Amino acid sequence: MPQTMTIASFILGAVLLLIAILSGGFKIFGAEVSGKTGTAGRMISGILGIIFIILGFSQAEEQRGVKNDPGPAPTKSLSAEPGNPAPTSTPIPVSAIASTVPNPVGTSNFVAGPTLPQNNNCPYVQGGFWIQNANIWYGPFGNGDAIMLNGAGGFFVWDPQRINIYGNPGSVLPYPDPYRTWVRNVWTPLQQSRFSVCVDGTTGNSYGYYQY
Repeated sequence: MPQTMTIASFILGAVLLLIAILSGGFKIFGAEVSGKTGTAGRMISGILGIIFIILGFSQAEEQRGVKNDPGPAPTKSLSAEPGNPAPTSTPIPVSAIASTVPNPVGTSNFVAGPTLPQNNNCPYVQGGFWIQNANIWYGPFGNGDAIMLNGAGGFFVWDPQRINIYGNPGSVLPYPDPYRTWVRNVWTPLQQSRFSVCVDGTTGNSYGYYQY
C-alpha cells in the first residue's frame, strides 16, 4: 500500500486510543476532540484504535519487504559471451575434428615456413618460423611432426607417433580458437606437443617454434 495509507492508519489508531483513554476533550495535530464519550463508545474506540495501529504496522512491514527485494537475478547468456569458448593450448578430445583435417602422411603438402620477420611483436626465438597461410601443414619437424593454422581459428598439430582413435599411429591434435581470442605477443606451448605458437597482436600473423 502507499506510504500515506500507512501513516493515516497510525494517526487514526492513535486518535481512537486517546478517545478510549481520555474520553475526549483534547487536541491533537491542531484538531480538537470535544465532548465526552460513553463507556461503550470508549471500548469501541479502543478496539478500533488497536486494529488500525496493527494494520499500520503490517503495511509498514510489507513496504519494507518490497524495498529490500532485489528481484530475480538476471540470467547470463553464454552464447552472448564473445570469448566463449575460450582458446585453449590443450588439445580437445574430439575425434570428429581430427577426422576432417587432411592427413599429411603420403602427401606433398608439407611446406617450410619463412623465418620470423624483423617487424613482429613476438619475442625472437632461434628457429622460429612464420605460419603464413592457413590450412597448410608446416613441417616436418623432429620425428615428422607438423603444424597447421586452422582457418576457423586456432591450430592443428600432426603427431605421427601418437596412436589415433583407430588404434594406428598418427594423430591430429586440435587447439581451437573460434573467436580469435588467443593471447597476443606471447609464446604459448601447445600441450602434448613440441610446438609453441605466438600470435602478433598488431598484424594477427601466427608464428611457430619447434622444441627439439
